[in-house]
Amino acid sequence: MAKAKRNTPRKPKVRRGVSYAQVQAIAKELPEVEDSTSYGTPALKVRGTLLARLKEDGETLVLKTTLADRTLLLNGAPDIFFRLSAIRVDFGAM
Repeated sequence: MAKAKRNTPRKPKVRRGVSYAQVQAIAKELPEVEDSTSYGTPALKVRGTLLARLKEDGETLVLKTTLADRTLLLNGAPDIFFRLSAIRVDFGAM
């Protein structure tokens, strides 16, 4: 038996987020940001200090932030930001 055709158009899938290459291009417009590695993955650093890195899954961006900013981000957009369970409480990474 043949399937009936849909009368309503399908909603296009919305892709959230940006690629690491896009983050990298934006970040490198800032002074002293350089490409590096962290935990064997691509990273962005300023004078050797971690700014952000790509998590091992190849999709998640890990950001270094202050504890106060982390709280604001987690409370402001819990559907986007989350804490990594392996990160120490005092480190401030997400």
